[in-house]
Amino acid sequence: MPYLLKIALPHIYAAMDKTADPAFLETELRASFSLSSQELGANTRIADYVIDIPLKNGEKECLLLHIEIQGKGGGSLPDRMFEYFNYIFCLFKRAPEALAIITDVRPKGEALYCSLKKGKSELVYKYTNLVLSQLDDKELIASDNPFDLLFYAAKCSLKAKKESQKLDYLDKLTDLLGQRGWSPKRKAKFLLFLERIINLEDPELKLEYKAMLNEKKKEGGSMYITVIEEELEKKHINVVKEAKKAREETRKAEEKIEQLTKELEMIKKNKRN
Repeated sequence: MPYLLKIALPHIYAAMDKTADPAFLETELRASFSLSSQELGANTRIADYVIDIPLKNGEKECLLLHIEIQGKGGGSLPDRMFEYFNYIFCLFKRAPEALAIITDVRPKGEALYCSLKKGKSELVYKYTNLVLSQLDDKELIASDNPFDLLFYAAKCSLKAKKESQKLDYLDKLTDLLGQRGWSPKRKAKFLLFLERIINLEDPELKLEYKAMLNEKKKEGGSMYITVIEEELEKKHINVVKEAKKAREETRKAEEKIEQLTKELEMIKKNKRN
């Protein structure tokens, strides 16, 4: 969270208490509606993230940050941002600082803010936009901020028209990640994020990508060892869970057979008597 604030909302980054954990409030916001989950999804627009950020001045009052991640579609973004603002203000009695991360091209001519006017009454609601396409590639690559690398990966994903281009971007991104002065564990976690953002779908290219990681591993890339180890650990955990489930089902089946055997013996005994 601090890394994103440093890029998009530096005034909040400067004021926040970086030793305290932020609280995510979307669940509380959703729970405030007396609708079923199905009705809520169909009729009500809810903010993507609502985050309570503690400030380092020690006050109990915290900044409320609203982040909307939006690409194409979804109707008027300014109108939806204002709608989210109203829900948040009504529930928490605080005006949220709002940030819209624009991940794709918005409709041509769309306003950058919400403006409502009726007679002599007028309301203008403005918020911060972070437009992915406007971020400079060279600055993102040179930055040591982890979010900048993720933003660059997202830009690569948007530019990749073919699966082979995705593989090329993954090759470049893994090299960029390897150059970061982060711990192997941290690099491994970010590599998983990069893989999800690029989202390589072609099965053959996926195998080629794994072979590429193995080759980088031979060259001494400790983060690739960590990633492979994590994959193996997940597979091991799943196998253990399945084995445990199978043993439990076997135990229940044996108990059932034992019970039926006793009942059958009781029936035979009663017949003899």
